[in-house]
Amino acid sequence: MVYFPGLRMNVHRATAVFAILLMIASASRAAEAQVILGHANNDGRLLLGELACTACHAPAKAADLLTSRRGIPLNTVGQRVLPAAITSLITDPQTSKPGTPMPDLLAALLPAEKSAAAENLTHYLISLSGPMQSTPRGVSEIAIKRGQDLYHTIGCIACHAPMIAPPAGEDEEPKDPTKRPIPKLETPSVPLGDLAAKYTVESLADFLRDPLKTRPAGRMPSMNLSASESADLAAYLLRDQLDKKTPLAARGLRFAYFEAEFKALGNAVKGKSHDEGTSLEIGLGPAKRTDHFALKFTGDLEAPADGKYSFHFEADDSVEMKINNKIVPLPKPDPKKRPNTAEGSVTLKKGKHAIEIIYKQNDNEKILTATWMPPGETAYAPIPESALSHAGFKMTPKTATAFIVDAAKAAAGKELFAKIGCASCHDTGDKTAPPTTLAAKPLLDLNPNAKNTCLDESPSPGRPAYALSPKQRAALRTALVDLKSASPLDVKTIVAQTLSALNCLACHSRDGAGGPEVTRALYFTPVEEMDLGDEGRLPPHLNEAGAKLKTAALGQILVTGLRVRPYMSTRMPSFGKDNISHLPAALAAADAPKVPAHTPLATTPQLIDEGRRLVGVNGLGCVQCHSWGTLKSLGL
Repeated sequence: MVYFPGLRMNVHRATAVFAILLMIASASRAAEAQVILGHANNDGRLLLGELACTACHAPAKAADLLTSRRGIPLNTVGQRVLPAAITSLITDPQTSKPGTPMPDLLAALLPAEKSAAAENLTHYLISLSGPMQSTPRGVSEIAIKRGQDLYHTIGCIACHAPMIAPPAGEDEEPKDPTKRPIPKLETPSVPLGDLAAKYTVESLADFLRDPLKTRPAGRMPSMNLSASESADLAAYLLRDQLDKKTPLAARGLRFAYFEAEFKALGNAVKGKSHDEGTSLEIGLGPAKRTDHFALKFTGDLEAPADGKYSFHFEADDSVEMKINNKIVPLPKPDPKKRPNTAEGSVTLKKGKHAIEIIYKQNDNEKILTATWMPPGETAYAPIPESALSHAGFKMTPKTATAFIVDAAKAAAGKELFAKIGCASCHDTGDKTAPPTTLAAKPLLDLNPNAKNTCLDESPSPGRPAYALSPKQRAALRTALVDLKSASPLDVKTIVAQTLSALNCLACHSRDGAGGPEVTRALYFTPVEEMDLGDEGRLPPHLNEAGAKLKTAALGQILVTGLRVRPYMSTRMPSFGKDNISHLPAALAAADAPKVPAHTPLATTPQLIDEGRRLVGVNGLGCVQCHSWGTLKSLGL
């Protein structure tokens, strides 16, 4: 017998009542929840593709009617994600990451059964590559601050929710964005989930550096981050792991960046800096302009052995190095030589030594490289990241625990993985896995009004439970009906679906759709203050883009990440060639009718010469802001 307060019933009745309560709770959650895809959350045809419905339901001719999202490969998930986070996502996707398109495949199970199933699946997935190493990492608060700035300026907030207020206006107080309220957003944000319970700093930094490696569908694009930027952004997103009571050295050096015209090297790094942060290497990564700036790197250098250490710099213009507050003798720069090379040596004991490097750039081409030759070596090599450090604090994942794969649980998880349909979306690289056993009707044969389907608000046995709003369920049913009589995708629809699926419309507008909402637009800023208005900070609209730009140029921008607006803080992301290489031609075809019939202007040497004068400093001054071919702009 099982006893509840004021109630006496047998085990079977108790189980039945509990199951009913669970279904009611699940239905309530489903009614309140919704899948969040960014722009066009409630577009039925887009949802069919983004929920990967055709992974189970054979598309037949539907493949020509919609685009479909590829699942994330899971062959290395154990090396990337903490075990507890894998279990959490399998057990309850919407609690782990509200808004995720990942369905609950175990929704119809009782809690004890569900817990055991999720545990078995976790053991199987981690058995594919082994668990990650969750060694504590040292991170400095300045790295976290740098990551905060990156998150709110390079474009992350176009899709994800901002975590601080936008930059203050001239009359707003206080100026510190962390002390002002975050404005209310009109559009939903793509969820991040509890990242601090999911990643280590190293694993998240690796993911941010190359998201397409683990998520080839391109819904999380590459923001073209450097190693230092990805480490700083990871530190910010995982800032809840920071333990300020436990000091631990952080990788890389601190930098301070200064802008002005300097005569003496020592004067270059005095006064208030324009920017501060961390860098994993000694180089020009932190520089924001091409001339009249200075960089100061500080921290510790780890000498692996006693002996003589030689250092070699290539610099334009000047560089100075101190170890343990003593200047390492370097030859003075030759003003007639570009770039300058400088070599110096110092004897060090094994262990850490305070280091300071100052670099000054006046004009001409900017160059800064640093190499060393430790004792016993015969050639110069880059100073490794592991040899550079600065003061920081311990970062420990919330759920970092030792994990040992249980062979029996892994075997049970392997069988369940195929049985419940995981293998329909996700590739594990496991050649010995059993085949998928799901039998589902072709997409175009589905009855959108049938009972016991994936569109039910409460989970049906053997069916995935999607967290869809009533509006989304209605949109999916309408799309299933419309697809039966729909024509294959034309170029206009291909463009529209691609822009929606990749969430391009979070930044760009086209034909009246998309573009950042008023509140999010406040976070789009120029690299430095200038009088360019919204054109200097907001991504351009895409109206008639295929008619205005050559297909090859669009390809360079969309596929290779060519940056044509260096004055914007927001970066053009890279979605991966497989996901977007079709878009330039589709834009060109869709916009071709918008090009009026015309005869190209015949050029003459005189016209070319007059044009050159007009774009130059003696004409309209276009080169003040714009680069011209291989020639860099003269400065904003």
